[in-house]
Amino acid sequence: MLHIVLLILKIIGIILAVILGVLVLLICIILFTPLRYQVNAQGDGEISHIKVSARITWFLRLLQIDVRYENQALRYTVRAAWKKFGVKESRENNGETDEESNETTVKRTGENPEKTEEKSKIPERNEAEPSEIRNDPKAQKVQEIQNTQKGFTEASEKMEEKRDEAQKNMEKEFTKGEKGIEEERSSASKDSFFQKANRILKKIRDQVTDLSEKKDKITDFIQDEAHKTAFLKIKDEAFRYLKKLKPKKFLAKVQYGFEDPCLTGQVLAGLSIVYPFLGEHVQITPDFEHQIFKGRVMMKGNIYAAHVAGVLIRLVLCKEIQQSFKDVRAFKL
Repeated sequence: MLHIVLLILKIIGIILAVILGVLVLLICIILFTPLRYQVNAQGDGEISHIKVSARITWFLRLLQIDVRYENQALRYTVRAAWKKFGVKESRENNGETDEESNETTVKRTGENPEKTEEKSKIPERNEAEPSEIRNDPKAQKVQEIQNTQKGFTEASEKMEEKRDEAQKNMEKEFTKGEKGIEEERSSASKDSFFQKANRILKKIRDQVTDLSEKKDKITDFIQDEAHKTAFLKIKDEAFRYLKKLKPKKFLAKVQYGFEDPCLTGQVLAGLSIVYPFLGEHVQITPDFEHQIFKGRVMMKGNIYAAHVAGVLIRLVLCKEIQQSFKDVRAFKL
């Protein structure tokens, strides 16, 4: 019985050791297998003719991403193991030629010129003679109804005239009342003008004092020694990681320019910041008069997840950063 229990425990231990070894192997693969990238760009003078191709691979090309920009069209493909995803442009659409794809069939529905139905003729009505109206009882009823309608219309017109007169009288009285109210308001507004001005000045003073207090609070927060050391730590780690992120091979011989000379100068200012990290084989010439992109750029490099993990671990373990994070969460203006 004891042998069976020991055998089961041994099998469980072997399984756990295998699982642990697989996990350690996967972690090492993720951390120490580089993500390789390669970028190529070239132009013959016009910005619309720029060609850019980029490739990213990882773990013996088990993961591969290809991106290509050419003829103002972007194409990309992604391959993970044996599966392939992506977009590829082609001139043929499902085996059809360009002439066949341009053909369109439009069905037009026209109107039938021949009409099947004839218009019904409206019979002309002859006015009834007065002798026939007198003899016909229906015509007499119609005439009575017309007479009553005329009476109603006359009465309604009289009522409208009386209503208009009453409305005019009310408007006259209302205008008289408004003039008195406006006089009272003008006298009251003269008295309350100084009060409103004093209230506005008081609000402005309160806002200025509030802003000054907030400014003092922010400056005290920034000038704290722990926060300063935390900022310097983040800055040092960022520059250290940028040095490791530097491409192994970088070649560039470019002449560029935009329609706006200001934009050309801004791009040159941005390149001057990273120029010391690019290497010796870099030659960039700005053109402030023409819109041009001529030359070639080639860049290769590796990105390790271990470097990113190391930076994050050092930042998390820093006591000043921890204290600054707590202070930021508790900070209120």
